[in-house]
Amino acid sequence: MLTIHYTTFCRLCISALHFNENRQRHQATKKDTEVRWQISYAKGKKGEQAIVKPCKTAVTYGIYSLM
Repeated sequence: MLTIHYTTFCRLCISALHFNENRQRHQATKKDTEVRWQISYAKGKKGEQAIVKPCKTAVTYGIYSLM
């Protein structure tokens, strides 16, 4: 019974570290330093209204190199 709680706690800690590492990613840029944007369609609006969001840089997995 104890190992189930221990492994769950370890997974929780790893996910928290991963979130903290990637929470402030910068906006992605093109080669000519122009910022990138993406178009998103909300399900609640049934695709009638487009929302423009900034593209973020790629997610990093640096915490897993420590293991």
